Amino acid sequence: MQSPRAPAHPPLKTEKSIQIPPWVELVIKMLQEAGHQAYVVGGALRDFLMKRASSDWDVATSASATEIEKIFQPMGHYSLKDLVVGVIIEGHKVEVVSFQTHQSQDILTDLSHRDFTVNAIAFDPIEGLLIDPFGGQRDISRRIIRAVGEPLERFREDPLRMLRGIRLACELCNPLEKRLFRIEQKTLKAMAQASGLISKVAPERIRDELLKILVSPKPSYGFDLMRKTGLLTLVLPELMEGYRKRQNRYHGLTIFRHVMETLDNVRAEEGLRLAALLHDIAKPRCRKKSPKGWTFLGHEKKGEEMARAIMGRLRFSN
Repeated sequence: MQSPRAPAHPPLKTEKSIQIPPWVELVIKMLQEAGHQAYVVGGALRDFLMKRASSDWDVATSASATEIEKIFQPMGHYSLKDLVVGVIIEGHKVEVVSFQTHQSQDILTDLSHRDFTVNAIAFDPIEGLLIDPFGGQRDISRRIIRAVGEPLERFREDPLRMLRGIRLACELCNPLEKRLFRIEQKTLKAMAQASGLISKVAPERIRDELLKILVSPKPSYGFDLMRKTGLLTLVLPELMEGYRKRQNRYHGLTIFRHVMETLDNVRAEEGLRLAALLHDIAKPRCRKKSPKGWTFLGHEKKGEEMARAIMGRLRFSN
């Protein structure tokens, strides 16, 4: 499978003053002094460019996992995955990822297999070189989530990326301005086409993305995107049962829309937002027509059973 082509312009030295934490710079320096390429990559770099706080720093390198472990042996390290090594340096954790994770030997090929353009940016603090082959900075400024290269290929590589893209659109919103990122049209269309692949993803990974959407500045935006792409029907079909289902005369909103409004108006804590998400989950199944309108008798008891089943399915803690 070919890597997506980068735009024709070469990598440029940044004009920005990017202040990388000293322990991250030390990791880069040690890898380079051992003869390897090494760059800051990932969400922390994206967040820095957006002037957002971040504490999770990632480094991509041409070194293999074995070589990474050897270089940082005196400082302490632990294996996270086959080609990812966690390095403990000056009391801080840095994840060091081998290019081989993406079957590549250089940073451009590595970036070409990352999920979204806003995450496909690299920085060498020693040389002062910012590498942005897919227009990630441009998409940040335009508030766009766009897949790198061909969206369907990226989603086939890891279907969880569909949920991650929706989560980023919610999460990267400025809480003060309430300005949301939008998902680029081709990327959104590919999510709808590939939505069925989400069934191949471990429930624990789906759960973690859902929780991040729940505590984002506007979770209803994420659930609406999930609904439009078909992901919600596969991940939380019980929630879709309330879509366009009217309530009684005391409720002006449908069941689904009422849940969305509740989510947006509850304090952004996991437990509270999860309770808001599931509080009326059984209403569609208990909905009955009476002379006085719709009734939902027993929905709280049935809701408890359904909430337990949903949380069990998504591997929440007992």
